[in-house]
Amino acid sequence: MSQGSSHLVEPGVKYFLRESLKQCHDIKTKYYNLYYNIGAFIFIVGLITIILWVKYKGKLTPVEKELKSRRDKQYILEKLKSLPNPTREGRMITDLPKWE
Repeated sequence: MSQGSSHLVEPGVKYFLRESLKQCHDIKTKYYNLYYNIGAFIFIVGLITIILWVKYKGKLTPVEKELKSRRDKQYILEKLKSLPNPTREGRMITDLPKWE
């Protein structure tokens, strides 16, 4: 028996199996690419949706802006009222000596 003349698989069968495996690989690659593209699309759309929702949710309506402005003004006025009146006590707010 010579080494070059013995074949375990005939050439036609070898060609058929190789081509079948190539087709399987092409189909598998096509479906993996499709799944990857769909997944990437859903991820990007979801990310953009979340970003836009957070941006929209963070904005105040005109009524809320007015209410916040009133609360801020009220807070400032309360703090000013709690400070000692410099004209009644005869001294300055900063307690610095008078310039004479």
